[in-house]
Amino acid sequence: KLRIGSEVEMPAYLKVSDTGMQLFGFQSNDERIFFQLLITVSGVGPKTAMHILSLGSLDNIQSAISRSDVAYLTAVQGIGKKTAERVVVELKSKVTSHKTHTTSQGDGTTLGEAIDGLVALGYSKDEARDAVHGIATDGKSTETILREALKHTQ
Repeated sequence: KLRIGSEVEMPAYLKVSDTGMQLFGFQSNDERIFFQLLITVSGVGPKTAMHILSLGSLDNIQSAISRSDVAYLTAVQGIGKKTAERVVVELKSKVTSHKTHTTSQGDGTTLGEAIDGLVALGYSKDEARDAVHGIATDGKSTETILREALKHTQ
């Protein structure tokens, strides 16, 4: 939680148009990048993209798109079936390749589980990724990777 008057750094996106400027802030750089992907879809503006991001975790939203789960996306105010289908069609391959890229750094299952473990301990996803970055995963258990990552964070 943030205190009033405290300084904080966060990824942001500035939209400049004829009517003015809008600033959108995000919890992680991955959210900002996904937001920018969403607004490339015809019919999805910044406000709708923010509503999509509020559906749940970024992983859940990307999984829904990967599974072509149109019903998940139509839960967003302002998104009908056609727009949801367009989001799935235009972003499915991008979401799938992005997820593959993020888990392809070593053994995806053990590394991913270690990141999830750090997040469960209270670290942000970015902090967790930084902590496991550079750890050799070949043949190591999730617990071993997690221990090494925790040593890096102290």
